Amino acid sequence: MACKKVNVILLVSMLVVVMASVEMAEAGTCYNDCMIQCMPIKYATRPQCESQCDQACKSIGQPGKPHRRQGHHKRIHH
Repeated sequence: MACKKVNVILLVSMLVVVMASVEMAEAGTCYNDCMIQCMPIKYATRPQCESQCDQACKSIGQPGKPHRRQGHHKRIHH
């Protein structure tokens, strides 16, 4: 129950932050701006922020989490 309440509070706070900054942000930066705001939140994890920011940005008509291209990873040789 407490976990669900925290998720709802996190989502609402992310929506407020995203909506307040969307006018100043260029298209496509909603998700990145949201992640920058979310990660410093105490007890927030990267997967939680990714999910919440994806939902928040999509809910206001902005692109959500960018998709990584398959097969284009740089390999590091030791």
